[in-house]
Amino acid sequence: MNDRSVVTDIDPNYPYPTLEEVDSWDLDTAMEFLNSRDIDYSFCESLEEIIMLIKKKLLEVQLNELGIVNDEEMIVDSQSLVKELLDKNTQMKNELVAIYKCLMKFLESEKIQGSAIEEVLSQVYLNYKDNLVSRCNELLNEKCPIVVAGETSAGKSSFLNLLLGPDSELLPHSLLCATSTICRLHNSQEKKFIYFENEQQASRPETLDGAATCEDLQAKLAPFVSSRERSKEKHSYVDIFWPIPMIQDPIIIVDTPGIGESKEMTDKLLGYLPNAVAFIYIISSDNAGGIQEDRLLQILRELKRLDSEGKSIFDPKCAIFVCNKWDLVVKSGEEEKVWKDTLTKLQKGWPGVEESQVFKMSTTNALRLRTRLGITKDFKELLLGLKKLVPLTLEARIKQHYKWMNRFISKLESNVASHISHARATQEERKKLRHAVLGRVNKLRIHSNEVRKKLHSEAQERCKELADNLFQHINEEDVRNRLFTWDVTDAPTLGSFDMEVLRYKAELKIMDRFQAILNEWEERNNNMKTLSDSLTRRFCEECNVLDEECQQINLMMEKPSYSPRYVAEVENPEAQEKNHIFGRKEAFTLIITAPVWIPLAIVASVIFMPIGIGMMIRDNNRVARERKDYEANKPMKMQEWAKEFLEKKLTKDKIDAFINDVYLKEYEKKIKTVCEEHIPRQIAADENTVNAIANELRSSTEIFKQYCPIQKEIQGIKGHLLLFDLKYFACDLVPAENVTEIGRISSGSFADVLKVNWRKTKNDIVIAALKCPRNKPGNHEIFEQLTEVQCLRACQCQHIVKLYGVLYDSRVTNGTVQLLLELCDETLESYIFGHPDRICGMHKDLPGRMEAFRIYVAMMTGICDGLAYIHHQGYLHRDLKMSNVLIQNGIPKICDVGLAKMVELTTGTFAGTITHMAPEVMLGKLYTFSADVYSLGIILWETWYGREAYKTDEFKDVSPIYLLQYIKDGQRHTFKKFKPWPRLESLISKCWHQDDSLRPEVLDIKNEILEIEADVNIIT
Repeated sequence: MNDRSVVTDIDPNYPYPTLEEVDSWDLDTAMEFLNSRDIDYSFCESLEEIIMLIKKKLLEVQLNELGIVNDEEMIVDSQSLVKELLDKNTQMKNELVAIYKCLMKFLESEKIQGSAIEEVLSQVYLNYKDNLVSRCNELLNEKCPIVVAGETSAGKSSFLNLLLGPDSELLPHSLLCATSTICRLHNSQEKKFIYFENEQQASRPETLDGAATCEDLQAKLAPFVSSRERSKEKHSYVDIFWPIPMIQDPIIIVDTPGIGESKEMTDKLLGYLPNAVAFIYIISSDNAGGIQEDRLLQILRELKRLDSEGKSIFDPKCAIFVCNKWDLVVKSGEEEKVWKDTLTKLQKGWPGVEESQVFKMSTTNALRLRTRLGITKDFKELLLGLKKLVPLTLEARIKQHYKWMNRFISKLESNVASHISHARATQEERKKLRHAVLGRVNKLRIHSNEVRKKLHSEAQERCKELADNLFQHINEEDVRNRLFTWDVTDAPTLGSFDMEVLRYKAELKIMDRFQAILNEWEERNNNMKTLSDSLTRRFCEECNVLDEECQQINLMMEKPSYSPRYVAEVENPEAQEKNHIFGRKEAFTLIITAPVWIPLAIVASVIFMPIGIGMMIRDNNRVARERKDYEANKPMKMQEWAKEFLEKKLTKDKIDAFINDVYLKEYEKKIKTVCEEHIPRQIAADENTVNAIANELRSSTEIFKQYCPIQKEIQGIKGHLLLFDLKYFACDLVPAENVTEIGRISSGSFADVLKVNWRKTKNDIVIAALKCPRNKPGNHEIFEQLTEVQCLRACQCQHIVKLYGVLYDSRVTNGTVQLLLELCDETLESYIFGHPDRICGMHKDLPGRMEAFRIYVAMMTGICDGLAYIHHQGYLHRDLKMSNVLIQNGIPKICDVGLAKMVELTTGTFAGTITHMAPEVMLGKLYTFSADVYSLGIILWETWYGREAYKTDEFKDVSPIYLLQYIKDGQRHTFKKFKPWPRLESLISKCWHQDDSLRPEVLDIKNEILEIEADVNIIT
């Protein structure tokens, strides 16, 4: 006999069977097992339920022995998890609200009020102050509704009673007392409800004592919420406050009447959707035909309207579809057919829906079995789905706010940088800038108009093509035969209906057949998908082009106007393309989503739906004849009505109008939003900015005095926003407990670098470097630290030190941002200076010099690749030197990008190491990529000679102050003993040229070095 534990309420001397054995039992065996142990099973209605009961008894002991929680404990744990997630969401909201308020306070300050910045913001973001207040209030709105809706009498209230738990069956769920009032359920220790006749008029709270039961509440609610009691009253809603552990503040559950029950109720339901954290749609699976697609269409249309108005909408992926009354489907024996049909209709009616969003459910069985058998498998799966859904939705809503604020602040930051960058420009240079920018703006205006016409023309042509194909298909012989061929069983039964009702029912059947034809046509040819994909792609392509043009104009204003290279780029757009500046950033200007597309057959089911029955004076004799004729030949009458439907509703003109109304007009709204609203506002803002720069008469000192403090304050606000992103959205945030110090690598002025063990996974330990800033950062320091993080994230390249992750924990890292980096062997400085054989300038003999030169080429071309990648991402390094290039397995990797900055945001900041600092940086001028090229030129000289810059004999007696002046005046190192080949010497001299516009591009330097190597190899 097997050594098994025994069920506690069963004879301990009797071993219990395995779950697998129980599955194979027949009814007699199962009943004998239960009878012998006096276990009640009178509530069970099938062998399946008896087997479930036995398994539950067996599992209770097994789970208890293993310390595993049961279903009820799982719900409690789920509630705790939901509370934890909601607490986190509240914390995120509070932090984001604090940033909103900080931004609003800044925008209300004297620095901004009445300034050119305020005017630009007002042009790009209409009513931006009201918008900021509205967005902030939206976050402060604590209530996060889970909206429950569905088809009439689908069992919504019963489902909610199941969801809320055994002690929270609050809503009447008889089919005769179906909810006709919106009920909002709140978790509260006080038991009460408040009835509203309308949005403003609330009744006095109906308070129940603490001992009141759910039945007491239902009795009091019945007059307010049931359709039978409320049939003659105005529609309203009720707030119900009750202890409901399943929901935690700020979540509320909104129970709504059936979709389509009345326009007023449907409109109220749709009003909750934009803020919904989840949308649960209950389907009556026993209903012939399943889903009522016209109901889903109403929801999709509302989403479309909100989207076209630029309002936030909930993600359709945040919907759950519950196929209720599934027990009746199982009894019918058509489970597979109904499931497949349900999925097909949902996928057509709710674009993008996945099978994981659809759940089978028998609310009746789940409620009946809950106290005896626990949570059913289907209900458990739905609970898990809901538990995953809510936090994702909450996070998505927070992300929308974060992205909008990030775009807003970036536009603000860019505008301020434009004013600073041209502070030292002459009036002539500003005049040239205005001429160039206005020229580009005019081109953008013309191009935007061309895009509008082109997209409209293309959409018109594609929609006409679709309409033509549809009309042709409808009039094909086999389709017409299918529409016109009916048998007696297809026709509706006359019964006691008059002919008007009968005609309406017949047209519904004709419409169903037409819809089936449309569905099959779409499945075969993907006409709608092809059209929507094509138009969406073209819309996005043209928006990207327009946005790139807007960004180019912004960059023209942000870059220094007095650089000859700048002038060349303005006059030669191809020169800009070569620099790969554009296309690297998120589109800040055109925040327009592509149109929302609704499947063809669903729209047709509503557009061509027969009109409801009206009242008319009837000729009784004529009606009698019609009834007799119909009964005598139903198929012929159906054919007659089908021909009339085809001839009246499916004409060429009506098909054209149908496609245009549903698809073309919506598409044109999007085009108009871009080309007639957003682009003109951007153009007006750019014209305003460039005119303000051109008309500026103040000195650079006065301009800096106004704008530099503004820039610093903006960057402080942005620093907090970037920190918010790091804490809550970053994928590379590393827990501090996963990192252990094993040594110290180096110490700098502002940070220490430690050697650490990083537990990447349970069985994977990586030795890495950890860069730890010493002091707790202020607002601006946070911005600088996170700028380095952004740069390293953007610059994933073989020749740039890899960022593994970021550590940020205010309790452990003292509020600093610590970088977990790839550990390298040594610096380029020690790699070259510590090995004379690797120094070209120390070899008199050609073979030794050539061997060293091969290393030189590998190092310098690798640095060029890394620097070119940094520039390609739009960043300047600003502190390139040999000690900031590391070597790993002979591969050079640029590191220490702490001073890196987006090129368009450089404003003459003094940054870098003096010996490697370009003259324009020392002079406080605006600088671009060429400042890094200057530093690269110094490294080319140092690596050749194996000497630190400006530490040779010719500069040994020069003090730092005079050295600065020498560099500003253009004095550089000379090429003496064992000089580089003439072509390399010329290249180095070009790199550190006094005129930044004459310095070569980084990739040109790399190619030149490779060509020199090839020439030298031929010669030697």
